Amino acid sequence: MIDITNFVVNPVTLALVIMAGVQVIKDFGVSGNWLKVASFAVGGVLAFTFKARELWPLYAEYIDIGFFVLAAGVSSMGGYSLIKQFTEGKENKSEGSG
Repeated sequence: MIDITNFVVNPVTLALVIMAGVQVIKDFGVSGNWLKVASFAVGGVLAFTFKARELWPLYAEYIDIGFFVLAAGVSSMGGYSLIKQFTEGKENKSEGSG
């Protein structure tokens, strides 16, 4: 069973969730300037939500739960694609050098 009390929302977690979220958007075929706009929107909304934890401490636990759910879902989608993209790039480089 996953214990959500060990999940920490910090700038590193925020950056990883944003990166995974942008990768999910890319997987839907968004590219070019629209990808930039979508990335800015995702980053802005998540950064505001992250700071909202300090502004409204009464809702901090709910915001943490939201980040946890988002991190779990997005990382399972975007994280897989991101890791696959990096590992495929390394495999192609190692094949070409041998």
